[in-house]
Amino acid sequence: MSKAERIQLSQDLALADGLDSPTGTIVRPVYQRLMSRDLIPEMHEITKKCSEVMGYPETICRILLHHYKWFDEKLLEKFYENYDNLDAFFKKFNLLNQPELLTELEDYDGEDCVICDQSTTMTCLECGHKFCYYCWNSYLEQQVKSQALPYITCPQYQCNVVLSDEVARKLMKKEATIKAYDNLIVRSFVESNRLMRWCPGKECGRIVKLMEGMPVLGDCIECECKFIFCFRCGLEWHEPMKCDLDKAWLKQVDDDKGTYLWLNSYTKDCSKCQTAIEKNGGCNHMTCRKCGHEFCWICLKDWASHSGNYDCNRYSENTDKHEGRFALERYLHYYNRFINHQNSLKLEDKLKNEVQKKMKFLQTQGFSFVETSFMLEAIKVLNQCRRTLMYTYGFAYYLEKSNQGNIFETNQSDLELATEQLSGFLEKDLTGWREENETLSDLKAKLAKFKCEVLDKTKYVFARRQTLLNHCTEGYENNYWEFVARN
Repeated sequence: MSKAERIQLSQDLALADGLDSPTGTIVRPVYQRLMSRDLIPEMHEITKKCSEVMGYPETICRILLHHYKWFDEKLLEKFYENYDNLDAFFKKFNLLNQPELLTELEDYDGEDCVICDQSTTMTCLECGHKFCYYCWNSYLEQQVKSQALPYITCPQYQCNVVLSDEVARKLMKKEATIKAYDNLIVRSFVESNRLMRWCPGKECGRIVKLMEGMPVLGDCIECECKFIFCFRCGLEWHEPMKCDLDKAWLKQVDDDKGTYLWLNSYTKDCSKCQTAIEKNGGCNHMTCRKCGHEFCWICLKDWASHSGNYDCNRYSENTDKHEGRFALERYLHYYNRFINHQNSLKLEDKLKNEVQKKMKFLQTQGFSFVETSFMLEAIKVLNQCRRTLMYTYGFAYYLEKSNQGNIFETNQSDLELATEQLSGFLEKDLTGWREENETLSDLKAKLAKFKCEVLDKTKYVFARRQTLLNHCTEGYENNYWEFVARN
């Protein structure tokens, strides 16, 4: 690979950091990555604006904005469209027409609480339903824990009078309950807002906000926690599958978790001596420690057969089998390959750590960080390809057979073979590279050759992935793909 080609590859990889759609097209809306506390001023600004225009309390405006996905212009438009019959307008949202909300509480003595039947100090809202402070607090704690709605109404059965946020906080005794209530309000602001998504990454808590443009199919987000997800559906990034197809596939896969299907993806028998083997790396080129047999983890065929004609991505139908067995084996074919790539993707962190160790080792041998950083670029491309390959099997499971489907499987096969070859390069042991009395110049020549091989393969893998995604795009645009519902 020439220097110019390597520079171009780096530019291509930089582009891949953008919003790479499942169609292979780069789309660049502007996103902000925020924490919950960053949203409070914006939320108050929107509710205050609506409150001033409509003449209603901010709590009421916040509830209405929740129903209109925080699209304030739409709310104001509908409000004035229904201005002559506002009672009916509020009733659509199970609310009363309350131009004012109580903000100060008044105490009442000498009556029995209808909830606990104790004679004690009580208070009420505009509706006049009185309850003691203890029952108010217990009721509010229960409502906040249930997280059913981002607002609270009177405890009286079928009374829809809303508590203002100020009164709700005054009636809560515990700071933890007040904090949970405020979090509930912010959560509703995000979850009902058409321009925002929570990052689904484990214990992340960040929010992604679309600043310009509207969400379109394929808005790929990489959060600061490194989790990559789809802005449209909020699930893990799933190209080349569309959101509805991905949800159907993940539901089916999730239903099979905990069964022998899941266990089968972690251990397999050597195809020669039948010894049980556990996979502990990302590469699918396996060598049995007992008999030395080399085989493919995915299809269990001799690895030598994969050098030129890689076809274990294709499902071979055997129509002589019973229909139920045929359907099960067909599903297992795609399921096992999906889970295999999912597991390999999880092991890429381990591979990245190993690569970083190799880089540090080479740096102790006289190489600079820059000279060894090409391996990190390769890891990044490998990660993208693993994720793409994982979802191509869900895509293929529902795909009806056709000539275009055969082209898709060929592209899938090419990408899979190249991905395994790149993974193999990165898993090479470099500690024994330097022979006794070997000069640094000789060692650099070896590294230059290895670097050239890795960069060439990285560029090829990157190109094969784009070819596959571009073909999927073409198929969506020209209606090549016909998907079949399968049980």
